[in-house]
Amino acid sequence: MESGDVRRPPAGAAGNDLPCGCLSGASEHERCYQIKDCPFDTEKPTSTSCPARRLEIGCWQYDWVAHYRGLPRGPASEEWKQAMLDACPGCVVYALHAEALRPQLVALADA
Repeated sequence: MESGDVRRPPAGAAGNDLPCGCLSGASEHERCYQIKDCPFDTEKPTSTSCPARRLEIGCWQYDWVAHYRGLPRGPASEEWKQAMLDACPGCVVYALHAEALRPQLVALADA
């Protein structure tokens, strides 16, 4: 996937039984910034620094590994990677979409 491409889990995959790939416990139209009080949720999606929010998709639908690989190498990209690895597993959205996010975090840790 190119940086910014959407990663959509297949409908019908274990735990992803809604047409969009969401868990049945969440509205198929809910996004991460709607599920939790997200600091990246802005009135205008184009004004946020979060690539998933700019595309108006859930964080579990975005290819974070490709995003990381597209960042310039240096301390800032490593800090971003570590923040994702540290924060995501404790997030309520991760709990709802772990099947889509867990493989991304494993791949991100190895990237």
